[in-house]
Amino acid sequence: MRARSALTASWIALLVVLASGCDRTLSLDEVRALHSDGRYADTIEPLRKQLEKTPDDAEAHLLYGTALSRTGAARVAVWSLRKAAETPEWMVPATLELSGAHAHAGNWSEAIAAADAVLEVEPDNLPAHVLRGEAFLNEGEQTERALEDFDFVLNEDPTSRPALNSRASALLLLGKVEEAAETIDQLEALAAKNPGDQAGQAELCAVQAVLRQERGELDEAEKRFEECLERFPSDSVVVDSAITFFDTKGERERSDALLAKALELAPQSLSYRRTLALRVEAAGDPARALSLLKQGLESEDRELRIAVWTDITNYHLKRDELPEAIEAFEQALSMVDDPPQLAILTHADLLARAERNADALRVAKGLENDAYLGLIEARIALNEGDPKRALARLDQVFPLWPNNAGARYYAARAAEQTGDFARAIEEYRQSIRSAPDETEAALRLAKLYLAAGSYEEAWSNAGQYISVHRDDPEGARVMVAAAAKDEKATLHALFAQLRGTTLWPAAVAARARFVAEKRDPPAALAWITEIPGPAPDWNSTANAELLRTRVLLLQAAGRGDEAEKAIAEAVAAQPKSSEFREIQAALLEAKGGDPAAIRAVYEDAVAKDARNWLALEGVARARERVGDTRGALEFFDRATKTHLESPLSARGAAELAARMGDKADSERRWSELLKEHPWDASAARALASFRTERGLNDEMTLDFAERAVMFGGGKDAETLLIRVHEARGEVDRAREVARAFEAGKPIPPRKSKRGEPPPGGAANGQS
Repeated sequence: MRARSALTASWIALLVVLASGCDRTLSLDEVRALHSDGRYADTIEPLRKQLEKTPDDAEAHLLYGTALSRTGAARVAVWSLRKAAETPEWMVPATLELSGAHAHAGNWSEAIAAADAVLEVEPDNLPAHVLRGEAFLNEGEQTERALEDFDFVLNEDPTSRPALNSRASALLLLGKVEEAAETIDQLEALAAKNPGDQAGQAELCAVQAVLRQERGELDEAEKRFEECLERFPSDSVVVDSAITFFDTKGERERSDALLAKALELAPQSLSYRRTLALRVEAAGDPARALSLLKQGLESEDRELRIAVWTDITNYHLKRDELPEAIEAFEQALSMVDDPPQLAILTHADLLARAERNADALRVAKGLENDAYLGLIEARIALNEGDPKRALARLDQVFPLWPNNAGARYYAARAAEQTGDFARAIEEYRQSIRSAPDETEAALRLAKLYLAAGSYEEAWSNAGQYISVHRDDPEGARVMVAAAAKDEKATLHALFAQLRGTTLWPAAVAARARFVAEKRDPPAALAWITEIPGPAPDWNSTANAELLRTRVLLLQAAGRGDEAEKAIAEAVAAQPKSSEFREIQAALLEAKGGDPAAIRAVYEDAVAKDARNWLALEGVARARERVGDTRGALEFFDRATKTHLESPLSARGAAELAARMGDKADSERRWSELLKEHPWDASAARALASFRTERGLNDEMTLDFAERAVMFGGGKDAETLLIRVHEARGEVDRAREVARAFEAGKPIPPRKSKRGEPPPGGAANGQS
């Protein structure tokens, strides 16, 4: 995962649903009528303006939240639905809609909690039982409870197709295939009564095929899927089920082909276009993926073109290509006569993210809501290195928008930069409570706790993060790192849960590296071999991180020939893979091979993918070896920008600048590193050292020295902290700290402008 804007994650999708919104005032009766016709998008902008005039109108909040949720903006709907639910009259409908909104966003635990709240008031509410059951089902851990909900509904309404469908799925997951077949027979009987219901017929066809798949009758299942695709070639339920079936068989090309056919038959389908583009990009062809998206611009439908430009924006954002993302978003905006305020906010945030501060502020001046303007001004203050100003501006925003996850996230980032970890923790927690899927707050909180030695808290927050961000391997790495040091944690359930997901290779690789560090490379290799289940496909780029770890462990274990064979086979199978070429270069480097050859392979990997941060870092090391320090710094910087999650390249650049004798540049680089990783002990120690050498022994120097100790800087950091206190003339304090360290205790508490350190481990003086 690459760094992303906390705001953009929330609002980038809104332009498509808001662009066609009516700008005249509508009565609530008119809004209800439009909703009954399914015209939710037409009511969003009028309702937003209505709420600016009457911010406490509970029904308007309910209608606004419903419109947002039903048009694909479920994340943003949450605030208004919660507001509506505070009024007893609207509690049940608002909380029901809230449960659905959380489900649309994939927040299953929140969806369950909302449904529970409805059932406490109305135990017989059938929609609540269906919503809760489906959330249990998708969460994957309480399938029996899901079945209880569906049975409750069917006991009251035996003809409920949603309950029958979901009951069949639950039974299949539980391995109760024959019972599932009986439920499917009931569905078939319902479908026979309504032969004109094409959607129902298609759904039933897919369910019958899935049933054969679950019975292990793969040939019959394949035959059924082929028949379904012939009858309903563009039906989403059929296409999605068939893709899952053929992917499971390892026939991804066949899945891509049927998806391409579905898109050909339904060229207006944004879902098919997005899905196919994502699959093509994952297969290593980003240029074709972008071309597929751009083909959607050929439509004469203005709203569809706006949606496609928004998808193109998201494509570039995912690749951290900000200039291209901004250009695409501005293309979408240019097609809207009166852009909604949230679209303007998104535009300003993109510009701020690109550090085009003047442009961001110019765009933000068009925001009528001071809370929106405050978000951008706070972001700009952070860009300009003024976290105190950012916090002060956000403190003006929170009374107007207390549950804004992005604002809380930025407040935490600003608090970290000032060294106020107590506030950072609380702001991260509030961001997670408000919307766990909108930011990486849980991941950063896990890293903060991990650095501070609070492993149970780190494990818990990393687990919460990967439950929502299921495509970010960084969460799995942090969770495994925390589990390795938490005696209460167990990885058996985790690896079982992650098996078959995109997170599994990263988790296994992280665990193997830990085993190698604590024991030895042969033990790590044995651990990989002993993992239950089929052996990984070592020639798949999806397993590149695990292959890299295995290859380097083989070399370290004296099994270099096996390492060479493994990577040679992978490169032969995927000659265009940048990841595999980087592994080849890393193996050459580990063997102490010819420097020119090492550099050539790393550069080839970069040529294949300019965003391969490991390859960029490899080129930097190769250039440093031959004395090209300026070139090395350039590639270290490129690697850092591409992959902010890793501090390694930034550390390498800062240390290289110091070796070059450029202390000012080294200090600047350490400062930038500490902004992104405020728990980095090496950066904190280096900055404290630079400052005390210059005779600067102020509060900032003391803060850096304390951070270096608190986040695991070891004996060198402890010695430096004592020296800083002595240089400040705080002799008694220096002795007190020294005695604590001799006794193996943390830094004794001291009074400060920020108050006592927070409980729970972070910034509490653990070393």
